[in-house]
Amino acid sequence: MDTNCYYHVFANGDEAKNLITCESDYYGKFNLIGVCAASTNAKIVSFSIEDSHPHILMYGQKDDCTDFARMYETSVLHHIVETRGSSDGVNFKCDLYPVTNDDYLKNVAIYTIIQPTKDGKNILPFDYPWGT
Repeated sequence: MDTNCYYHVFANGDEAKNLITCESDYYGKFNLIGVCAASTNAKIVSFSIEDSHPHILMYGQKDDCTDFARMYETSVLHHIVETRGSSDGVNFKCDLYPVTNDDYLKNVAIYTIIQPTKDGKNILPFDYPWGT
């Protein structure tokens, strides 16, 4: 029996308004996705990072995807403290939703890729540097 599934990992942007305050923050949060993926058995399918939150489509066993989400949370908060000297009031918690049907899978895949354009950034999704 295949126990792998797709998961939508995201954070509430209203709770982490100053998650990213400069270009080096983007680099840090972007690179942490790769580090956390390499440290778990979860597979990243697509993602985008906004100034207040990420959206990630993952594939794998629930425990592996949960491990990724918790590791990413911890790593992001650690990065903020290391680079700013404090938590800077950022409340960053990732939610993990199972993708339960093909329509939701298609919607999450598209959403993670077009998120920057949808949020009003004057850029096409394929030119956005902080995602797939």
